Amino acid sequence: MKKFALIGKNIAYSLSPELHKSIMEEMGIAGSYDIIDIEEKDLIKVIDRIRSEELQGINVTIPYKVKIMEFLDEVSPEAESIGAVNCILKKDGKLIGYNTDYYGVLESFKEMALDLRGKEVYILGTGGAAKSAVKALKDSGADITIVSRNIERDAELFPHIRMTTYDVIEEKKPAGYLLINCTPLGSMNYIESSPVSQDVVGNFQYVMDMVYKPEVTKFLTFAKEKEKSLNGMTMLKAQAVKAEELWNDEKI
Repeated sequence: MKKFALIGKNIAYSLSPELHKSIMEEMGIAGSYDIIDIEEKDLIKVIDRIRSEELQGINVTIPYKVKIMEFLDEVSPEAESIGAVNCILKKDGKLIGYNTDYYGVLESFKEMALDLRGKEVYILGTGGAAKSAVKALKDSGADITIVSRNIERDAELFPHIRMTTYDVIEEKKPAGYLLINCTPLGSMNYIESSPVSQDVVGNFQYVMDMVYKPEVTKFLTFAKEKEKSLNGMTMLKAQAVKAEELWNDEKI
């Protein structure tokens, strides 16, 4: 039986085990998928389990998508460009990191029927999810602004990308085409929180949240037109399918 897992911190709420088990059943693969909730100091222990082939692959989520890269032998082109990894497998004796979130973001854009070329898009957050969004938006020709709590710190992570602060957008309330929440605010651990106010969200034509649980976050309740908003479930499903394709070397 193949063994896969999701590693992260405070992730007991994750739907990934249910999702991956469903995919494996569809593919006729005998396998298991578990949650490994760990502290940063224990990342090496999970890496050792993949090298020993006790685990055949792992997904990586908050807050380790960047930190995990230092333990790998190679990263794929999209992960290298993004600067974050959320999927790892052992191939030809090497641990290789991929970013399947990138494909999940593109699939979300497709589901929303967005025409992003030349459109103004604001990203809330600067973590691994934001990095995937930036790559997908660049490839889609969007005009990107990243909203950061610390521009001096984050400017190095996103060279040549326009940045602003939460204080500025709350004050100026810019209008735009798409607003994406790439922070964990609104998730089960921060369920009463939204990264920005209703006045800010209401100025955007489309609203996307990478949080998928709860189904409707506080952030999404602020969307001007509910039919023009999307939660993180599409992204979750698409990145999971891509991960299973990589792990099993099979097109789904």
